[in-house]
Formats: sequence, C-alpha cells, structure tokens
Amino acid sequence: MTAKFPGNDNLVQVQADIRDEIDRERLKRYQREKRKSDELEEALRKLSAFSFTPVDYAAGLACKHFIAPTIPDYSYLLTEARLKAVNKYSAPIVIHLFCGFACALFALTFRDTISPLFGAAGLMVCAVFLYQDLQRRRRGIWFALSQARLRIDTLYKESQESIAISQNHFEAAEAERTSKIEKLLNGDPGAVFEQLVEVLQNIRLPFYLCCSVNFYKEPLIIVHLPERSIIPESIITISSAGNIVYDEKSSSAINNQYSEVLAATTITIASLLYAAIPTLDNLSLLGLYDKLVDEEYHFSLNIDRTSLLSALNRRSGREVFKILNANYTVAPGGVFAPIEPVFPQWWDHTPREKILTVKVNCRELF
Repeated sequence: MTAKFPGNDNLVQVQADIRDEIDRERLKRYQREKRKSDELEEALRKLSAFSFTPVDYAAGLACKHFIAPTIPDYSYLLTEARLKAVNKYSAPIVIHLFCGFACALFALTFRDTISPLFGAAGLMVCAVFLYQDLQRRRRGIWFALSQARLRIDTLYKESQESIAISQNHFEAAEAERTSKIEKLLNGDPGAVFEQLVEVLQNIRLPFYLCCSVNFYKEPLIIVHLPERSIIPESIITISSAGNIVYDEKSSSAINNQYSEVLAATTITIASLLYAAIPTLDNLSLLGLYDKLVDEEYHFSLNIDRTSLLSALNRRSGREVFKILNANYTVAPGGVFAPIEPVFPQWWDHTPREKILTVKVNCRELF
C-alpha cells in the first residue's frame, strides 16, 4: 500500500491549477494571434471594396462665427477685500471693547473709593481707541474696496483684450481656411499640391507605404511598393481542442493576393485624390519596387476622372487595372513583372526645378 500524506492532495490541486492557468494563458495568446491575423486579412480584403464620396466643400466655404466666451464675474473680489479689511481690525476692536467693559465694571464695583474715577478714565481711553479703530477700519475698507475695483477693471480689460485677440486669430484662421478652399476649387497649383500631400498623409493602410508626389499642372504619384511579406503566409484557426492551426497558403495564392493588394491600393489612392480635388481631371501613377541595385517599375497607368468613376463598381483592383488599360504584366507566379514605365508627356519636357516634389508616408492602420 502507498502511504498517503496530508499534503499530497493539496500539492496535486496546486499543480492542476497551475496547468489550467497555463492552458488559459496559451488559449488567450492563440486567440490574440488569430484576432490579429483576421483583422489584417479583413483590412487587406477591404482595399478591394472601392467607393467614391466627393468632399463637400460648399459647407466649408461658409465662415464660422466667433463665439466669445463669457467674461467672469469678478464682483467676488469686493466681498473678499471687504472681509479681509474687516478681519484685519476685528482683534483690536474686540480688545478695546473688552477693556472698556472691564473699566465700566470696575467703576461700578468699587464706588466708595477713587476707583470709579480710574474706571471712568479707563473707559474714556478705551472709547477713544475704539473710535480710532473704527475710523481706521472704515478707511481700510474704503481703500481695500478701491483697490479691488481697480483690480476688477484691470481683469475685465484683460479679458476683453484676450477675447479680441482670440477673435482676430479665429477670423484670420477662417479667412485662411476659406481662401485655401477657394484656391483649391479654382485649381491653384499650390493648393492642389498641398491637398495631394494631405490626402496621402491621411490614407490608412494595413502596411507601411511611401509615395513620391510630383506635380506640374498634373500629378504623377510614384507608389513605392512594399515587400511581399505584407501578405500573411497562413490562415490561422483554433481547433476544438484549443490548439492553434496554421493553414499555409500556397505560393501562387500569396502572389495573387499580393498583386491584388498592390492594384487595389493604387486604385484606392486614385479614388481618394479625385474625391478630394474637384479640379483634378488626369492622374498618373507608377508602381516602383525599390531594389538595392536597380529600380523596377511594375505597373504604370494614366487615369482620367470619368474612366475611374465608371470602373469603381468592380470588386478587384486588377479588374480595374484592365478596364483602365494599365501598363503591367503578370508573371507566371502571379506577381507583377518588371516593365518599361510610361511617364506623362510633361515629365520629359519640364525643367525639374519647376516640378513640385515631396515624399509622403501613408498612415499605418495597426
């Protein structure tokens, strides 16, 4: 027979609790990994769900009215000043009242001697001091209230000046904002270039992407293509037993998804630029893969507004590429192959110093 010790059951229970806690933590880790993978896959799929919502600038042209803040009520400073002045003279007044009462009591108590004379004299001295205290308190209160009124006037004027400055800044900002919109609607090159940069900076993508903006009458956007590693190599599931399962994708599936993501991202960029810039009628985009030695262009396309809007009902970036007659080639493996890019006509005939150029990083979704 095996000997049973009192502590064995507790030890077994502790070990079981530790195993359960490890299993729970492992399951939580699996669930986090799966959730992250699902979110990434969903974000990549959504790139192919195109939409077009033009920015409504009509409402933005109306200047907003400045709402002045309420000037605080500083009258409490009068109460505080009066109370402070009264408290300052309270102690001597009370002392002289008490001394006068004591002198009067002394005079009434000892009537058979000269004590009443001393008591009366003391009472008169206390009365004089009390009168002086009351006069000083009156003057102190008047002075304190005068100073408080001056302080209130100063604070009121400072508040008015601060409000006036805020109003001037607000109106100047509103004028600058509406002027920027008017310039954009009139096709001002500087305003269009600023809007191009702003739109690209605010695009949220599930991966890092950099774009080179080149503008001379028309924009040329060079999309610096990300690595194929932006595509997850497996689909993650959790089995009924609580184990994580990696369903590896085939190489062709990864390549096709990668090509679709690149095409869909490019069309998304184009649709957002057209939605934000009403005067934009023509846009060129190039897909550039930055290699350590040589650069490779994997696609190029020139898009006009009408053609793009008619093609956005498709659910695939590569379908839109075909409709827009994009210049690209798909290798047998499913990825875009290097091509000779087609630049816009103005590119080779415009001095480089006249072309507005800047690199912009899009925002990452995760």
